[in-house]
Amino acid sequence: MHGRMSDVMAMILQFTLMLIGMLMGHHLGFVLMSSGLIVGVLAMGSSYLPFYMNRLWGIMSNWEMLAVPLFLLMGNILATSGVADKLFDALYKLMGRLRGGIAVAVIIVSTVFAACTGVIAASVTTMAILSMPIMLKYKYDKKLAAGTVMAGGTLGILIPPSIMLILFGSYSNVSVGKLFVAAVVPGILLAILYVVYVLIRCYRHPEDGPAMSEKELAGVSRPEVLKEALTNLVPPVLLIIGVLGSIFAGIATPTEAAAIGAFVAFIMVIAYRRFEWKTFKAA
Repeated sequence: MHGRMSDVMAMILQFTLMLIGMLMGHHLGFVLMSSGLIVGVLAMGSSYLPFYMNRLWGIMSNWEMLAVPLFLLMGNILATSGVADKLFDALYKLMGRLRGGIAVAVIIVSTVFAACTGVIAASVTTMAILSMPIMLKYKYDKKLAAGTVMAGGTLGILIPPSIMLILFGSYSNVSVGKLFVAAVVPGILLAILYVVYVLIRCYRHPEDGPAMSEKELAGVSRPEVLKEALTNLVPPVLLIIGVLGSIFAGIATPTEAAAIGAFVAFIMVIAYRRFEWKTFKAA
């Protein structure tokens, strides 16, 4: 299709086919691939097929792209390990005395989780299930609670090992390792600014994020909760340091680091006694 109207029609058809495929419950990857093929053939005829196969083979033979499923595997394994559950449970009790403390705990756990998964969906889903009922139970403002979960979840697109950075680096011929190095400080700075915003807002409007009362914290042993928080924080932090540190130091490529990270995450699941073949297969 060479005319302007034809290009617009091709875009509309592409979007329509994608929407139909997703509503029918098909996997997103197959929906994108098949809709692109159909629209390409209708728009360009048979001359599109060699281009399509060339592009498909180019992506499949790209060594750096192998890091994407490996980082996804690492994140999905950690999601079933109970690391986020235990860490959030300890942190919100530890920080419950602060106004907005539970929301701050959400951002901290989201930051750690983002550095382990590299995707948004896993972090948002996990934190929504864990934190929303607790924040609403303690009368947090609904907008603040939902916004905290969403903002914390989006850190996964920036903080390494961001899948988006891998895709961007692969398509633009930019070093993925250098992109990771460049994204660390902005990602951490953004997380800190989220925390500062929550604390300032809850200081000025205590009703938006009330502190837990002494009665609610009566059965909580501060030393034990601190020990539990550190116990559940150290393993994922060491995993993050190991994976990203090996990339930054030039010891391993992102693909090699992703493979090591997935293996270590598997060991962590076994150590936490949360290993099940069903969840491993799902990951």
